[in-house]
Amino acid sequence: MRLERVKRWQWMVLSLVAGAALAYARRTDPEALIARLGEGIADQRWFEQEVVKKVPLADGSALRAFDRLTVYPMTLHDRSGRRRVQVVAGVHLTEAGAGAAPQTGKLRPYFFIAPVPFQPLAGRNAPSPGSFVTDYLDRLKGDGVTYVYAWWADTKVAATAWVGGSFVLIGLLWPTFVNLVAFGSFRAPREERAASLWHVKPTRSTPSRPQPLSVPAGPMVPQRMRDDEPASVPEPHADKATPTKPVALCVAPVSTIGPSGDPAHREFGADRDDFYPTELKAAHH
Repeated sequence: MRLERVKRWQWMVLSLVAGAALAYARRTDPEALIARLGEGIADQRWFEQEVVKKVPLADGSALRAFDRLTVYPMTLHDRSGRRRVQVVAGVHLTEAGAGAAPQTGKLRPYFFIAPVPFQPLAGRNAPSPGSFVTDYLDRLKGDGVTYVYAWWADTKVAATAWVGGSFVLIGLLWPTFVNLVAFGSFRAPREERAASLWHVKPTRSTPSRPQPLSVPAGPMVPQRMRDDEPASVPEPHADKATPTKPVALCVAPVSTIGPSGDPAHREFGADRDDFYPTELKAAHH
């Protein structure tokens, strides 16, 4: 099929189907994602302390203890059923020593599962009840706390993004590009509409019964033939109006005379190879 013959509405339907298929194929598995985030921390007090804590370095600078934060919206399944949460993942920098030049430990991946709604323990930065952990982190931006919101991990948001992007790209931009290449315009020329057959009702035709042959009555037929009897051809006979004259035949006795003049002295015979007897000729001396 040629691309310019595909209707725009057909491209739109195709784009919706393709977007739904991509959203289903690229959906995020919460269990597999959590397994890649590192070590989990269930203590909310530890999370609130480490997210604002700064660890001094050897060069005199300081880093935040729990930094490089990414918030993943998820729906987990547990004994109580489906539970909506927000997972805050990042790297944690531990302090290994103390003194004038403290030594720092290694960076390790950690994550904290924040319930929805999130109620912080610290009173000074407490948002209104029923808020998310992202609202709590937004209030800490003045202290240098930053994070990235992973919208692609949200099933509904990701499905909307995949379907919407596919609709714009395949359903709108692609047919416009095809029309520009094929016809030199944004829209394809209108095609002549064929006759509609929606309101045409089919008629069922029944085979007609063959009519019997009717032969009119006349001098050739003694009586009218019925419809259910087979037709018969009458035998020809002489016309009464023009009688024929009798032919007189002259019958005379036929006499055969043999070569000897006397038919009574003829003799016939047949050899072994003859099919019929022949007259025996007398031998001439």
